Amino acid sequence: EDPVYLRTLRREAEEAGRLSDMHVLRAVAIGEHAGRPWLAVEYTEGELLDRRVVQEGVLAPAEAVAVAIQVARGLRYAHSHGCIHGSLGPACIIMSGGLAKVVDTGLTPPPGAERAPARAPYLAPEREAPGSAPNVGWDLYALGATTYFILTGRPPEGTPPAPRELRPEIPDGTAHVVRRL
Repeated sequence: EDPVYLRTLRREAEEAGRLSDMHVLRAVAIGEHAGRPWLAVEYTEGELLDRRVVQEGVLAPAEAVAVAIQVARGLRYAHSHGCIHGSLGPACIIMSGGLAKVVDTGLTPPPGAERAPARAPYLAPEREAPGSAPNVGWDLYALGATTYFILTGRPPEGTPPAPRELRPEIPDGTAHVVRRL
């Protein structure tokens, strides 16, 4: 394993472990076994948001807005403590009852690790710019893309249709905010 990566992961996990917010899944321990890092997080019953949409269908507009607000609150808290998620998507949000929790906050993937294809549509295009560093804008873009998915059931690939084209019952204000993010 790359020792620089292991030091970075340990530092980030320790920083993430200091986060204590109802909308952020908290890291509780980090260690290493046989040269492989591990991370333990708080136990939370629930299901990942992407699975919920695939299994049960899109969320009602009011529920989607409530989830987006909770995720935004979790991100705001993490950002205020110096943590950028960097790869947010519906597979990084666990729903427990009516509570949304962001998972994997602030953890850098291993060097050479390929991005999970399921996350690609939710990642800010500017991530690919040379010298681009994780920033709040990445997370805001991902929040908008995730909200688009939970409202429409489609990842926002290419030039996606406006949310109201797919679901006319989505309020104008909600559709406008999703498009702006």
